[in-house]
Amino acid sequence: MKWIDGLKNYLYYTRQERNGIVVLLVLAILLFALPLLYPFLVSQETINAQEFQLATDAFRASLSNLPSKQTAYNNSYKKNSFKFRGEEQEGSTLPAEEFPFNPNTASKEDFVTLGLSGKTAKSILNYRSKGGQFRKVEDFKKIYTLSDTDYQRLRPYIQLPSKEDVLAANNTTIQEASTVAIETFSFDPNTATKEEFLRLGLSAK
Repeated sequence: MKWIDGLKNYLYYTRQERNGIVVLLVLAILLFALPLLYPFLVSQETINAQEFQLATDAFRASLSNLPSKQTAYNNSYKKNSFKFRGEEQEGSTLPAEEFPFNPNTASKEDFVTLGLSGKTAKSILNYRSKGGQFRKVEDFKKIYTLSDTDYQRLRPYIQLPSKEDVLAANNTTIQEASTVAIETFSFDPNTATKEEFLRLGLSAK
């Protein structure tokens, strides 16, 4: 009898708990029934196939009236043609020009005109300013920002002087320097100019 009384006490619910159970059951029934009632609660929109076809045809007709890619490219080029070629701008569409050039003497503007980015042109100038020289065509690949595509495209246009031309130029410089009277005077090698070194009898090299 004690066991039965304990079970009765365990299964006993207060009035407030019974009301809560009823509310939960009602909510559960509504949630399960909602998908079945949804088609009756929401009106279905019918699609007119003829109107859809007319709208599709009008859209396709509008596409045929758009300017071609070449026209858009030309308009973009004309719009930006006044801008300085050396400016590093995102999305620049300036066409590349290809012509013979010496990478040891070409300017930044020359490299940009050849189709290289301003960053690559600056890297070449920095390489030259640090004493780097392009002695053979393959040396042009030393520029780490230069893509292989640009190298292969510009390779036929790279013109480097031959060894004979370099020797002849050096001999001319030496001869010109030898005709200048050598002077001796006090100088500071940290601040002396190129002309002063030549006057002291040093070669231009």
